[in-house]
Amino acid sequence: MRPIPPGTHLVTPRAGGLYNHHGVTAGWIVEGVGPVGHFSGDVRKDVASARIRVTSLEEFADGYPVFAEPHERLPFTSQEIVRRLVRRLGERGYNLASRNCEHVIRWLLTGEWRSRQVQRVQANLGIPAFAAAGAAGSIAIVKAMGGPHTGAARLMAGLGKLGGPFSLGPAGTVAALGLIPVAAAGPVVSWWYADDRHAPALEREARAAARRVATPVALGTAVGVTAWISAAGVPGLSAVGITTGLKAIGSILGGGMGLGSLLALLTPVGVAAVAAALVYRGAKVVLPPRRQPLFVP
Repeated sequence: MRPIPPGTHLVTPRAGGLYNHHGVTAGWIVEGVGPVGHFSGDVRKDVASARIRVTSLEEFADGYPVFAEPHERLPFTSQEIVRRLVRRLGERGYNLASRNCEHVIRWLLTGEWRSRQVQRVQANLGIPAFAAAGAAGSIAIVKAMGGPHTGAARLMAGLGKLGGPFSLGPAGTVAALGLIPVAAAGPVVSWWYADDRHAPALEREARAAARRVATPVALGTAVGVTAWISAAGVPGLSAVGITTGLKAIGSILGGGMGLGSLLALLTPVGVAAVAAALVYRGAKVVLPPRRQPLFVP
């Protein structure tokens, strides 16, 4: 095992890789022996005892392999990182969402208070939530514009009134409304794949590729959904075609026109999110081979 210098970012996967525990070397690690700073509890591993502390590498690993997290252009030297750690030793107040081990370690290394793990969870929850809220809001607007009508007639009347001033027609209005959840969820996708200037160059390129593909795919899918609606029921983009198409789409999940409208509005966001994830993972194929652990207990 090669010596590990001070100020090295360490991660150890837990729960089968479900999450990582983060730390930073507080001195040289030689032959698996040396100090590691991290935010954790004592032997009970409970939140109440959690504090920023320095332990042995073996205690930090807790029986799991340890890897080095690569960085580029860090603003602090190794000695400065260790000094920043020492000044915060003993601090408590652990919070999984806003003050966890990754927040602290990334701040020590970069000066930025962030946790990719928290961002990942927020994005996974936020994208569907923003999209669903946008879709539900779109449908509510259409129903409100539909006046005294009920059921499909109300939706069609609302689409006609909403798109009338812009000469969109029912089909154009459906496509335009699809932009609302796209606009709501798009920033969340971009936020998750936001640039990290301290990450390796290839990681930054993969994130940029994911950001570039999200919006065009969402817009293209919105157009495709309009074609899907026109083909799913009575062919064409007439009021009857839109009504029967949305009903046919809703019937996929045992619903009617309302559910079909919701699915039509959510589909562009879902496809964009999947496309961004695939492009990101595909771009990372060119990354170096999987890193080898620095330490295995």
